[in-house]
Amino acid sequence: MNIWLIYPYGNIPGEGKRPDRPHMVADALVAAGHKVTWWASCFDHGSKKFRSRVWKDINVSDDFTIRLVPTTGYKRHISYKRIAHEKIYSKQIYAYANKVISPDLIILSEPALFRGKPIIKLVEEKNCLLMLDMLDKWPELFNIILPKPFKPFGKLLFKPWYDARRKLFQKAHGIITVSNSYMDVVQGIIPKFPVENSEIVYFGTDVVKQRAEMKASPILPSPLQNIIKEKGELWAIYASTLGSNYDLDTLLDAAKLLKDREVNVKILIAGIGPLQDYVVSFINENKLTQAVYIGNPSSEMLSSIFSYCDIGLSMYTKDSSVTMPVKAFHYFAAGLPIINSLVGDLSSLLLSYNAGLNYEAEDSESLVNALHLLASDQKKREIMAKNSYDLASDFDTKIQYEKVAELVERVARKTP
Repeated sequence: MNIWLIYPYGNIPGEGKRPDRPHMVADALVAAGHKVTWWASCFDHGSKKFRSRVWKDINVSDDFTIRLVPTTGYKRHISYKRIAHEKIYSKQIYAYANKVISPDLIILSEPALFRGKPIIKLVEEKNCLLMLDMLDKWPELFNIILPKPFKPFGKLLFKPWYDARRKLFQKAHGIITVSNSYMDVVQGIIPKFPVENSEIVYFGTDVVKQRAEMKASPILPSPLQNIIKEKGELWAIYASTLGSNYDLDTLLDAAKLLKDREVNVKILIAGIGPLQDYVVSFINENKLTQAVYIGNPSSEMLSSIFSYCDIGLSMYTKDSSVTMPVKAFHYFAAGLPIINSLVGDLSSLLLSYNAGLNYEAEDSESLVNALHLLASDQKKREIMAKNSYDLASDFDTKIQYEKVAELVERVARKTP
């Protein structure tokens, strides 16, 4: 089959990051004998920089092409400029579609509130199959930007967008989600959708590759090169975006409390985002010795850093719609017990497999108590570390993404 992946976001080769969702989907489909084109945005969501200003094809292999789609940029994750970026992206794809061989199947990443219409029009004109890959929950996520008095009315305020999402899902021949919790959302949107046409495919990670990188010669960012890990000191790593959806105020406040209470834990903060300057300034102004900003390391460097760490941090605000973050799979592969604020898949896994602790989001006391518990109980920490390490194999990319190819072929056989 000729398959198009409509995913504006994701890392592409040469950017120093691990393969992202669309790349791993593409690899699995190519391995199953299909031809894949991933229509990626010319504007990189992570760095907020343009990869190209014009159409550009990157030929990864004979059967896999990444096509960069010209569109506009933006600075804030939730903004009118980002909406414009998505609308232009999908209109560009629609306009370009007649220049190339038509697809047999389109996999559209969801949320697609602002880019779905041109793609649906394309599906209808080309008479091809449509699959959705639900990566996040919009419009639920937009509740974050509402003033507190208006938050209870989010469903009503965003009703047109909820209705638009339902109409999109009703047109799908197959549906993928990144977590069990998101599949529950799908069943709420379209209760009668055939179970056999849906699949939960976690983001996962290449476990063997990450562990090999951890064992290789250490590559450390400059902020860590002059820091000696003291005897008995634990390192907890936060490796994620520095944005408003993340529990950064709690993280920074906890770093102050750790010093005051003489809890021997140092927090390493890795990543970039809108709040990067705020995080760095807070650390410097408060002279925090228990927190170190280490920049935005490459995937290989991050693996090296994991080998020095003892705890992985998964920190999101109460309003977050995330249930199973990508970082969790990297922490599992590294054998790190996880301290987590999310409700959903990850929270349940940590409890069921004794692989970490959950704390109350936006509560620095709760976070410090969790860190103190792991710091003061070596046996508990070692048991959780082993359980985390063992969990990783269930989320290896090979196991997870084979399910995409199987679902594609099931849907194709079943649909006239």
